Amino acid sequence: MQLLRTLRPLSLSLFLAALLISPATARATVPTYRVDVVATLGATTLLEGASGVGHAVGSQTLLGVPQPFVATLAAGMQTLPLPAGYASGVAFDANDQGVIVGAVAVSGFPYDLGDPAIWTPNGLGGYDVALLATPATVSVSGQNLPVDGGQATAINAVGQIVGFSRIQGFQGGPTTLFSTSAAPINLSPLGFTALVRDLSDSGLIVGGRLRMDLQSQVVTPLGLPAPIGSVSFEDAIAFAVNDAGESVVAADLASVVNENYLTYLHDDANGYVRLNPSQLPSRFVGFYDNNDLGDVSASGGILFAEEGVLAGGYDELLEASFSDWNVDLGFIDDARRVVTRGRRPAFGDESILLLTPLAFGDADLDDDVDVQDLLIVAAAYGSSGTAWATGDFDRDGSTGFPDLQLMAPLYDDPTPLDGLGLDPAFLADWDLATNPPGPPVPSLGVGGLAVLLGTTLAATIRRARATAG
Repeated sequence: MQLLRTLRPLSLSLFLAALLISPATARATVPTYRVDVVATLGATTLLEGASGVGHAVGSQTLLGVPQPFVATLAAGMQTLPLPAGYASGVAFDANDQGVIVGAVAVSGFPYDLGDPAIWTPNGLGGYDVALLATPATVSVSGQNLPVDGGQATAINAVGQIVGFSRIQGFQGGPTTLFSTSAAPINLSPLGFTALVRDLSDSGLIVGGRLRMDLQSQVVTPLGLPAPIGSVSFEDAIAFAVNDAGESVVAADLASVVNENYLTYLHDDANGYVRLNPSQLPSRFVGFYDNNDLGDVSASGGILFAEEGVLAGGYDELLEASFSDWNVDLGFIDDARRVVTRGRRPAFGDESILLLTPLAFGDADLDDDVDVQDLLIVAAAYGSSGTAWATGDFDRDGSTGFPDLQLMAPLYDDPTPLDGLGLDPAFLADWDLATNPPGPPVPSLGVGGLAVLLGTTLAATIRRARATAG
């Protein structure tokens, strides 16, 4: 009984801290998401990219012309300014400082005929726009060809900017390292001959079957996945890369003309690994993103790397009160937040969304794990058929000890247990040897809750003692 006595006076925070000493560690579990509307869409909108802190960027067609935008939960949708004399634009990416890159055009076709551009926060809630310099000419197959604009498609945390310079008369051109303070660099003569698709904060770029380290200028060929049976691959396009060099790749099967692409993961240690062995080939490339945790949000599934769990889509990960949303694949950051699009068929609306993992234990969705959440868990403790709102934080269909374990590290409430009617003497007299925890005690008041909490605490201490020998 000595351990119990040392816990008095007993607070809820100490009660939950005691759960941490259980030998049964809180089992890893994938996120359960809440849905916040960043902006409701009333025009044709293309979501092109996102920062790691929730900036959504892309283009909206206004009066028949694409206009660049940034949208955040705090500020909503903002149309970005254009340089003097320009009529249209698109934003492709943003970094965590809110700096945005894209393309702007004198005509109404920024995707095809634009010039690379950068938008910088001006400190007043708006943005200043500037054009990025392109090379006057680029060397292609031994010829110097004139450049006519281009696109800035990615920016990282340290301000490196990549995209491409358009060869006059063509829609594409060589990958270019742009700068606001130095001359642009054509990366093709350095060995990166693919069209860049992504840029990591550590300065890695990918595209085609290549990866390049901008710092060392080392180019690494990624090759092709091994054949599936007798069917080989004829091409691969790396669309995403994280700081560790882990890439997400669309691999093109050689067998069928109209159904080609499968999603693969690539890193130097393991080579190519198929994201989802059950994925069917697709005629078109899909959506591909990853984060520095190794999580993947891509056609074929959502991989939570630490847990080793592959989810079919975000819909199945939403907390029940948000189940009316149909959610697309989206850009996943290092906190596992997701910027995406979604729609509610019952309401006929479509929005840019921010999906945020709920804190384990936040049953009432108030962004705090406190006594109110503990009361919810206590009321449902030992029950099956429960959901997040009734304490099932590990998504196993019941509320019990593992859910309390997940809740414990995030609990932050100074309310004492005896303030809820728990008599400390009850805990001191609890016989751990002869009174195993039973089912929850039905109660209409705090007395039953006190018994339930005491039972749970007794179980925790019993398990800890058993582990200690």
